Amino acid sequence: MAGEIGQALRGSPRHPVVCLRSTVIPGTSENIFIPAVEQYSGKKIGSGFSFVYHPEFLRETSAITDYDAPGRVVFGTLEGDETNVVDQIYSHISAPRFYLNIKEAEFVKYCDNVYHALKITFANEIGSISKKLNIDSHKIMDVFVADEKLNISKLYFKPGFSFGGSCLPKDISAITYLSRKLELRNPLIESLLISNDNKKVEAFQSIYELEPQGVAFLGIAFKKAVGLGGRVR
Repeated sequence: MAGEIGQALRGSPRHPVVCLRSTVIPGTSENIFIPAVEQYSGKKIGSGFSFVYHPEFLRETSAITDYDAPGRVVFGTLEGDETNVVDQIYSHISAPRFYLNIKEAEFVKYCDNVYHALKITFANEIGSISKKLNIDSHKIMDVFVADEKLNISKLYFKPGFSFGGSCLPKDISAITYLSRKLELRNPLIESLLISNDNKKVEAFQSIYELEPQGVAFLGIAFKKAVGLGGRVR
């Protein structure tokens, strides 16, 4: 596709905007797609053409509705001004605009799809446990999604350190034990503590690499934040 676009641009006096919509691994546009367009067109990005990575967020069976009423519109660029041309397509649509660099825009689409798969898998694993316990899983999830303060919200969506406290670890362990007692395997739920432990290992490894003389721990419990000094060994 990039080669065909490049061939179409060869010899053209115009300065077009090349817009890529396909879902691609971060780095694909800059490392593969743009160089291919440059090779086949004989032009350079910036001087010969502009580029916008513009991911689509359309569901099957409702693509037109999703296009007319998007949750947001995302543009990824190198130069920052070419989005004005593509943005005109959405002049009649009211939705938040996000102007990112190209790799960020590429990764946003994967973030969306992985999360959608996560939601489906989570609901199905809860459904499997509910069925074994003769509980109405739809009723459970109706109550779950009714909480828009914590469950369906922006909270807990900033990458950081692992979870802890008195509730989450023990409750995940309990539901994992219950699942196995019911002769179920729920890999998503079972993987939560493993993934959480990996974040701890990553954090401690980062500390060791800095070779600090001491470490302070702040806000690690449901108490007033205090600093604790300790020698790293």
